[in-house]
Amino acid sequence: MGAVQVDVRLDDVVLRALERNPSRRYQHASQVKTAVESISSTAPPPPTPNADALAQRILAGDYNLSIKSCLKRGWALVRANFWPLVGVNALMVALMFFTGALSGVWLGMNPPQTMSVLSMFIVGPLYGGLYYYFLKRIRDEPTTIETAFAGFSQRFLHLFLAGFVTHILIGLGFFCLLLPGIYLFVAWTFTLPLVMDQGLDFWTAMEVTRKVVTRHWWKLLGLNIVLALVSVSGILACGVGLFVTSQSASPR
Repeated sequence: MGAVQVDVRLDDVVLRALERNPSRRYQHASQVKTAVESISSTAPPPPTPNADALAQRILAGDYNLSIKSCLKRGWALVRANFWPLVGVNALMVALMFFTGALSGVWLGMNPPQTMSVLSMFIVGPLYGGLYYYFLKRIRDEPTTIETAFAGFSQRFLHLFLAGFVTHILIGLGFFCLLLPGIYLFVAWTFTLPLVMDQGLDFWTAMEVTRKVVTRHWWKLLGLNIVLALVSVSGILACGVGLFVTSQSASPR
């Protein structure tokens, strides 16, 4: 016989009916009837994500990470969604620099620091929404500009804590030893999508990420190094393009 699924909201009804303090119990049977009918007429809340089960499911898939395949799929995503991705990323970068400069001015910093106090409040929700946007694009699910900023309306507190805590740990890791800092940076890359996409709280997401990164450390480190090199190459190409354009446009 299969297990019977009982709505957890009924626990509150039972506990209130059994309260030791008489004034806190239901005073009439009709109140119990109303509470039960209200529960039965509405959808149950979504189940709490099981972090251990999720970690075991991810770890059980002993996949072979192919950097070439990842780059190929990423390039296909960019080609199919070039202008939306460019626009969203440009907006994110502009917002990060704006808040960094603004908070730097407020704190009297000269020059303003791009990762100062105000930036620390938005980096988690900002990147969480961006990763969520990418995931939905990869799955061919409908997205809007609001999707990229969903981190500010969904899971804001957990995304903020994940971004804040991991950035502090990354800073301490780089300051003390380089390898722990790199380890935490790789882990942070996967923490925010788990918070946003799987509905995990920030500490549970960090624990799941730690297990996955530890299991596939060298593969994930190699992928991040390749992505960093690709990013640097893109920035250099952009700089060269701007320089050539400015030189050709300047009066002779």
